Amino acid sequence: MNRTPFVSVIVPFFNAERSIKALAESLVRLEYPKTSLEIICIDNNSRDNTKEILKAYPFRLLEETRVQSSYDARNRGIESARGEILAFTDSDCIVSPRWLIEGIQALQNGADMAGGEVEFFFLGEASFAQHYDTVMGMRNEYYIATFKTAVTANLFTKAAIFKKIGLFPSGAVSGGDVRWTSKATKAGFSLVFAPRAIVRHPARHALDLIAKHFRVGGGLIKNWRQYGISETKIAFLIFRLLLLWNPSVLRMSRNLRRRKERSIVLFLALWSIDYVCSLAKLAGICFTKKRLI
Repeated sequence: MNRTPFVSVIVPFFNAERSIKALAESLVRLEYPKTSLEIICIDNNSRDNTKEILKAYPFRLLEETRVQSSYDARNRGIESARGEILAFTDSDCIVSPRWLIEGIQALQNGADMAGGEVEFFFLGEASFAQHYDTVMGMRNEYYIATFKTAVTANLFTKAAIFKKIGLFPSGAVSGGDVRWTSKATKAGFSLVFAPRAIVRHPARHALDLIAKHFRVGGGLIKNWRQYGISETKIAFLIFRLLLLWNPSVLRMSRNLRRRKERSIVLFLALWSIDYVCSLAKLAGICFTKKRLI
């Protein structure tokens, strides 16, 4: 790095007692000067022992109790942060020791924002659902190259950008990071992929995967409108979720080929899971409150 900027790491959490200790331990092992670092964890109405676990660590603990949204929790952290650079990850991730160094280097090389690599790992024996998550989930390199967006599971940004374009969308069920990074890149701020800024994320089992896609569906219409997609095209995209063969299947097939996984049984299993996830997104669109606002 050219110099050592002050960095604020921002982590929202909600009922994360099963995963938070692994994240906390990885954060205290970061290879970064402690005098130039603060770690802010924001409780979004947890009802378990997550906060009690975090009290054992040298982190700042805040609360967001008004709105049940991870993006409002992140906004609470942003408003309190002292860093000139903000680094975001999630409560179920584990950061690599050089995560901050590599992400900050990308910004010091001239970028305004950087999305890092999200590596998946298996908890127990790998299921087909977990395989699907590793093939299709949180692919920052693809999002950045294709849509100029990134996810907050692994995102670095200059704090000044929030002052210029505003905070994450309040009340967002899902996709607030996509909408915000899209807004930032459209405003002229650059976004790059930082492959060596790595966080690890457990591959989801079937029920968690379905819940995630239901949540994603709740934010889809807002995201599509953010991209300027017409109402007619949105209706078509919703209809396409009902089809057995859609672009996500093609992307899944390409990703499997890149990984040299050519098993027809695996492909058919993941294809089935992809369709169930599409139906979960459709349910999220239909049943999420205020979905059309």
